[in-house]
Amino acid sequence: FDSEYDEDYKEWLELEADLDRMLEEIEKEGELIDELFELSEFLELQLEISENFIDSINRVKDISLSEKNYSMRVLLFSNLISLYESYVNKTISNLLQTKYHERTLIQMCSKANENDSKKIKKIKKTINKMRGKGDSYDDIIEYLTSLTLNDHSFVAQIFCLIGIDFNTTLKIQDPTSKLTQKVLEMRNSWIHRYGYLRYNSEK
Repeated sequence: FDSEYDEDYKEWLELEADLDRMLEEIEKEGELIDELFELSEFLELQLEISENFIDSINRVKDISLSEKNYSMRVLLFSNLISLYESYVNKTISNLLQTKYHERTLIQMCSKANENDSKKIKKIKKTINKMRGKGDSYDDIIEYLTSLTLNDHSFVAQIFCLIGIDFNTTLKIQDPTSKLTQKVLEMRNSWIHRYGYLRYNSEK
């Protein structure tokens, strides 16, 4: 009787272990399906964000081509940078609505990296402090999207922080090039100093 009981008990334990494994697999499959739905929602919203961005650029372009006043054309050019900032802001916010990028951001912030720029180190420190205080994830998203996001190099670093690696792109076209810096300087000069440029004397 004891021998038969032991065999039955072993079979039951094996069945129970098999059931636990099946339930774990079902749970993982369920999480994957949820993430696929999230990805679908992300892509749908991102398509809308991108289409609006392109439409806005085309509208500014059309107005600029018909505008004769040089000062107005430069201000319209400055508006393109603002459109870019808005696009990056909305894209980051949209990405961070997905579980994958949420997990990635938290994981990246919990790891120290000596290659991080001073800005990224500060961002990691701030996010960890926010989490320590019990701030919500929405608060973290609001913090990240409140940053000035017009410098390509910094934007690429933010994207890397949430799981999108732009290293290949950066090697092809260096975002810290003199051209990018000059564009931002020109834009800021018209926004803040009505066209006064510190390098005017160099022309």
